Amino acid sequence: MSESNGAVVIVPGSHRVPVRSSEDHPRFSEERWILAKPGQVVICNGCLYHRGAANNSKRKRRVCLMCY
Repeated sequence: MSESNGAVVIVPGSHRVPVRSSEDHPRFSEERWILAKPGQVVICNGCLYHRGAANNSKRKRRVCLMCY
């Protein structure tokens, strides 16, 4: 993953925020880009605020999402 092909973006510590309605979500000023190399895996708490950035490259981005 790179900034051009849509890396994962997280908000550190956001998994500790109490669950709120979508209208009352807190705003965070600090985001971190997770730039994984081929063969690496990103594992995070499902409550961590995260998003996939836009894929601005001409290459496809494959993702495997597993939840339990």
